[in-house]
Amino acid sequence: MSLSPSFVAHRRGWIMPAAALALLLAVSLPVAPVAAPRIAHAAFLALLPVPMGCVLLLLVHALTGGEWGRSARPALLAGAGYLPFVCCLALPPLLFMPSVFLWAGSPELIAKADAARFYFSAPALALRTLVTLGLWNGLAVFVIRRERPSPALAGFCLLVFGVSVSTAGVDWVLALAEPLRSTAFPMSLAISFLLAGAAFAGGSATGERAEDWAKLTATFALGLTYLDAMQFLVAYDGNLPEQARWYGARGGWVLSLLGLAFLLAALLPVLTVFRKSWRRAPEVRRALAVAVPVGVGLRALWFAVPSWEPGALFWLLLLVLLSATAALPILAGGQRA
Repeated sequence: MSLSPSFVAHRRGWIMPAAALALLLAVSLPVAPVAAPRIAHAAFLALLPVPMGCVLLLLVHALTGGEWGRSARPALLAGAGYLPFVCCLALPPLLFMPSVFLWAGSPELIAKADAARFYFSAPALALRTLVTLGLWNGLAVFVIRRERPSPALAGFCLLVFGVSVSTAGVDWVLALAEPLRSTAFPMSLAISFLLAGAAFAGGSATGERAEDWAKLTATFALGLTYLDAMQFLVAYDGNLPEQARWYGARGGWVLSLLGLAFLLAALLPVLTVFRKSWRRAPEVRRALAVAVPVGVGLRALWFAVPSWEPGALFWLLLLVLLSATAALPILAGGQRA
C-alpha cells in the first residue's frame, strides 16, 4: 500500500531529534567510553515506550476496530515508524556489554551457577536482544504496511509481543547488575508502552472521538501506577532483603525526583478526565503528549540508571536526551500542521 501524505509528514518530524541524538552519542563515545554505552541504553529505554506503544495500539485497534483508532492513525503510524531508529540504540550496549550489563564483567553477581551458564551469558543476551528487536520491528512493519490486518493475525502478533516482553524486561532493566526477580514487571513495562503511545497519539487526534484518547491515557496511567505500587508493597510487606536493597539503591534526591516526575505525569491524565472540556481541549491533549512520554521515560531511567552509579557527565548528557524526548511530539505535530 502507498503511505499517506500525513504519515510521511509525521515521520519527517522525527528527523531533527533523531539526528541530534545520534550526534550526541557519536561525540560522547571518545569523551566518555564507559558512560557512552550506558547513555545509549538509557536513551533506548527512555525513547522506546512511544514507538512500541504506537505499534501495540495499532494492533489493538486491528483487533477491536472503532473510530478511536482512526482518529489518531497518522500519529500512531508515525510513532511506529520511529521504532527502527530507537532499536539501533540497543546495539552499542551489546558491543560494550560489561559497561552496561555489570554481571557480564562480574559473574559473581549471578548467585545461581545454572542461570549464569545458560541465561546470563553474553552470547545468550545478545541473541535474545536481537531476536526481540527483530520481532518488534517486524510487528511495526506489519502494522504500517497492512492498513486493515485481520483480527486473528493482530491477536497472534500481540501474543508474540506478550511472550517476548517477558524476557526483555528482565534483560534490559532488572538484570543490569544483580538480577531482581519480579513476575509483574513485564506487564508494567507493556502498560508503560501503551501509556506513552496513547498520550502521544492523543495529542494529534481529530474528530468527535478524540477525547477517547484522554480516557485511554488515564486508564493506562492508573493501571501502571497500581502495578508499580503493588510491586513495592509486596517487597516492603514481605520483608525481602534482595528487593529492599534494590529499592534502597533508588533513593537520594535525584532519583526520587525521577520517581516524582513520573507520578506527576501519571496524575495529569487522570485529572483531565474529570471534566469534559479538559478531555476535548486539544491544548490539554497536546500537553499530555509531552508530559506523559517524558514521565514514562523518567520512570524507565529510575529503574535502570542507579545500577551504574552515574556521575555528573552522565546526567548532563542525559539531560540533552530528555530534551530531545520532549521535542518529539512537538516536532511531529508541527510537521503535520
